[in-house]
Amino acid sequence: MIQLNVPLSWILQERLCYAYVIMASVSTDEAKTSAGRSRATRLLMAGLAVAVVAGAGVWWSLRDQSEPGTKLPAGEQARLATAVAPILEAGLPDARYSRLACAVKILGTEPADAANTQVVTTAYVWSLCRSLGQPVISESGLPAVVHLGTPTRVEAPDQPTLSSDIGMLFPKRLQDAARDDGSYADELNAAVEERARQLS
Repeated sequence: MIQLNVPLSWILQERLCYAYVIMASVSTDEAKTSAGRSRATRLLMAGLAVAVVAGAGVWWSLRDQSEPGTKLPAGEQARLATAVAPILEAGLPDARYSRLACAVKILGTEPADAANTQVVTTAYVWSLCRSLGQPVISESGLPAVVHLGTPTRVEAPDQPTLSSDIGMLFPKRLQDAARDDGSYADELNAAVEERARQLS
């Protein structure tokens, strides 16, 4: 058996050096992990910033965009609705029985890419009309096609054949919108109230 007489101080120094190396390695790993997390956090924040800026850009570009089915800007749609309302009031079938006050939502136009009211030849609308001067006030809402030539002309579907008439009167791109009357009445209530006051 070979015995080595190694001083105790050497052994302690060796163990301390070994412990220091281990601690330094752990510290390096932690630093790398922390740096990785910090980098990931910076990347995440940068991504969120880009998303916010992109979302703001999309909102800005869409804020005055037309409704689906028409290229008319919002201001031109309002002008067209104002021009179409009296044509409906005179040309709808109910106008034979009482005076009407109508509010209009523009669904689309011909030409489909019209950028202003001057070039519009046909307006596809959803209308909400109220009878005036009657003991009982009644309202009716329905889609209609308003031809803006000379003379003007209104085409409206009959209630018993509403769905099939929409298929004949409206281009395919607007037929779903013409059938979706659920939200239009609520949207037009205030407008028809104002129109009724104007005509009273």
